[in-house]
Amino acid sequence: MTKYEHPFSWQALGRIVAMSLMVFLVWKMIGVFIIILVAIMLAVAIYPIVKTVNKKLPLLLSILLVFITFLIPFVLFGIFVLPDLFWQLPGLLNTLRPIINQFQFFPESLKNFDFAQYLSSHTADLLTSAQTAFSITLSAIEILALMFYFILDYKRLLKLFLKLFPLNEQKKIQNVLSDLAHVNGQYIRGNLFISLICTLVVFISFSLLNIPYALPLAVFAGITDLLPLVGSTLGAIPALIIAFSISPLSGIFVLVLHLAYQQTENAIISPLVYKKTLSLYPALSFLAVIIGAELYGIVGAFLALPLAASIPVLAEYAHGYSKRHTATATLAKR
Repeated sequence: MTKYEHPFSWQALGRIVAMSLMVFLVWKMIGVFIIILVAIMLAVAIYPIVKTVNKKLPLLLSILLVFITFLIPFVLFGIFVLPDLFWQLPGLLNTLRPIINQFQFFPESLKNFDFAQYLSSHTADLLTSAQTAFSITLSAIEILALMFYFILDYKRLLKLFLKLFPLNEQKKIQNVLSDLAHVNGQYIRGNLFISLICTLVVFISFSLLNIPYALPLAVFAGITDLLPLVGSTLGAIPALIIAFSISPLSGIFVLVLHLAYQQTENAIISPLVYKKTLSLYPALSFLAVIIGAELYGIVGAFLALPLAASIPVLAEYAHGYSKRHTATATLAKR
């Protein structure tokens, strides 16, 4: 009987130790990696725009121009919309509370919860907490700075990354990165654009229907629309509650509006914007969103679909690499 002995390899042991240390570091520094991941995905999303502007302007000027162009709407939103939003939000929550109390299926803890007082106290804490304000500001600056340098040093970073792989695999790795950038960039640009459309449609429609608190309801619908699959439904719930409390006719109008927009977004807007960039089964999409939301909240849910859509690209490369490796080993044996 022949006894099989597995050969000991210091190289294999070293790889195992290095991988274990890498996983440990990622686990301990998950917050930093989330910031880096968000910065990479946002940089990938705006890079095609920078590349287009760069045809007529220097790269540094192109990046600054695109950054300023994209930051202006957020600054205007903070100056002109946010104060109105905070002013109307307590009234909206006070309006919702007695309506919620009429529904028997809501738990007593939810019925007795003072949303307006909670929001007021926590908003005050948020605004007066120097540590919280500093943390949010620092994270935003870090993301913007990383985006800037990722785009500015894109070519050098790409060359440096490709050197980690064998020479015969570098071209294929570059193609994989290009496919991943296309999937992620198209999704993020498309998702933000669709969310903006949703906000405008809801605000204009509610204003024409004389639905109170049109602005906060529209902003809430737009933010939840960023969440894949379930976002638009969640965004419609407060509007439906308020509309039905006004009159059954108003509730029916809002319900019809929501269903009509939902069908239009799914059948027309999303296919035109995404152009079949994301090819995931609904069950896998829903599972990805649930896992992402459970792990990292809203940010995780937002990042879940593009990350899940990246898996087929990586799996295709892994399958091709395995076939090439097997073919090379077979030729070597001959």
